[in-house]
Amino acid sequence: MTALTRRQALIIAAATTTATAIGPAGLIGTRPAQALPARRSPRSVTHTASDGTTLTDVPLDGTSIARGPVGISSPSEISQVFEVAQDEPFNLLGVAWEGPGMLDGQCRARASDGTWGEWRDLHGGHGPNNIADPAAPDVRNGTELVFFGQTTAVQIHVRGQRIAGVQTTTTPGMPGGLSAVLVRPSAAPLRPAQDADRAPTSIAGTPAKPRVITRRQWGADESIRRRNTVYNDSLGGVAIHHTAGNNQYTESEARQIVRGIYAYHTLTLGWGDVGYHALVDKFGNIYEGRFGGMDRPVQGAHAGGFNENTAGFSMIGTFTSSAPSSAQITAIAELTGWRLATANALNPAGTQPTLTATGTTVMYSEGTSFTWVPQGQPITVPIVFAHRDVNNTECPGTQGYRYLGQIRSTAAAYMKDNSGGEQPTEPTEPSEPTQPSEPSEPQQPSQPPSGGSPTGLGSLSR
Repeated sequence: MTALTRRQALIIAAATTTATAIGPAGLIGTRPAQALPARRSPRSVTHTASDGTTLTDVPLDGTSIARGPVGISSPSEISQVFEVAQDEPFNLLGVAWEGPGMLDGQCRARASDGTWGEWRDLHGGHGPNNIADPAAPDVRNGTELVFFGQTTAVQIHVRGQRIAGVQTTTTPGMPGGLSAVLVRPSAAPLRPAQDADRAPTSIAGTPAKPRVITRRQWGADESIRRRNTVYNDSLGGVAIHHTAGNNQYTESEARQIVRGIYAYHTLTLGWGDVGYHALVDKFGNIYEGRFGGMDRPVQGAHAGGFNENTAGFSMIGTFTSSAPSSAQITAIAELTGWRLATANALNPAGTQPTLTATGTTVMYSEGTSFTWVPQGQPITVPIVFAHRDVNNTECPGTQGYRYLGQIRSTAAAYMKDNSGGEQPTEPTEPSEPTQPSEPSEPQQPSQPPSGGSPTGLGSLSR
């Protein structure tokens, strides 16, 4: 059994949470699963932020593992289903573990009538870089958060056979220190905008900054932010993500999701802040992400091995089988265009190649278990690239990936046709965008140039 970290020992919750491992009956139908007798979790750890957001960490280790491996697809596949319940309702679920690797699993929530909803994939996380976030006892790996609305119980199906690189201390194929993280974010309204929140960029010759809901407005609890801001020398590319989870959220729930992601990245995973530089909901609202200035080259934690010199913008939702809304695509594209234009304006002429929304660049991998590209190896990718182009993930989903071309072209037009001025109008209800053409795949890594194995973003853009 893994010892509590200093982070986990902050507040010990009242014993209202149970975790039970169940057999394959929990994977069939929509009726409540047939579970083994519930056993109290020996340690459920809850942290409460000053805004009221709570995170409850429920271990899924030796005390809750089934009495034998559960074969789901074949006798050779080690698989396990856990059930976690608590008295207080929660909105979001993540699964965290210790050590490297990516987890393959699913989850579903119990409705108020006792039936179980559909299974949703648990998407692997993206992880920090050691350069930005030195190894610390409270740094963990984890999936993306999944939004359920309100529930009091979830089931988690972990397929051990496909957990890439995760070492186990319990059942063969299962990760060590596995735990469910139940998140109940604050439901507080947005704070009214102030002059500083509305101000467009003052950099001559750049597009108008899109309307952004600042950290102050959406209620970022700055007291939990732990890491010093790391600034790179410049920006060289923008990664497009999706947050995963449920697309059926309201505008007020969207800001709750942002608060939940911030708390999860900061406290559970130990990244010290939200990993993304900005998040965009289906209504076209843009939320400021990582602290340090949206026009500055702040190093994030959004694409392990490629966090240096990149910005990470994430669409709230899952876009595996459904498309992002038109408002969402437009907002993330305009934000991308503004960010690239601002980077060009802030870098003295000749210090780096001019960034274009439709060009390509050479990046050098920083390694980590999140990417297939070895440390120091170059890879040619679009300047506006998808998370999946550099990491072992499907992010931003099959449908989200199809819209990369449209995002690039819209960003390019925004860079060209806007030169400051008034703020854009308020976002409208989301609608379905037109069908895009298929984007091209990035080139596979080749041997690095002679003279060493540099890290960070290369200087070749076109």
